[in-house]
Amino acid sequence: MRQLKRFVPPPRPKTHRDYLLEEMVRGVADWHWQLHRAICVVNSGTAPGRRSTAVCHQAWLSEDFRQERRWKVALAARLSMEVAAYFAVADKAALCIPVCAR
Repeated sequence: MRQLKRFVPPPRPKTHRDYLLEEMVRGVADWHWQLHRAICVVNSGTAPGRRSTAVCHQAWLSEDFRQERRWKVALAARLSMEVAAYFAVADKAALCIPVCAR
C-alpha cells in the first residue's frame, strides 16, 4: 500500500491580517527582550551579553522553582493537617457542610 503525500496548502498572497500578526509577534519579542535587558541592568548594573543573559535566566528560574516548591510544601502540610483533623473527629457528620438544594 502506498503512503499518501502530506497535504500542503497552496500558496496564497499575504493579507493585511498576516502583516499585522507578524508585526505583533516581532513587537512582543522585542518588548520581552527590552524588559529582560532592563531587569538585568537594574540587577547587575550592566547590559546583558549572551552569557550574562543565560546566568540571569538561571537565577530567575532557580528562584521560581524555589518559590513553587515552597508553596507546594505549604499546601501539602495544610492538606495533611485537614485529613488528620477529619480522621481524629468521631462524629464525621459534624464536619459536613449542609448544602441547600434549590
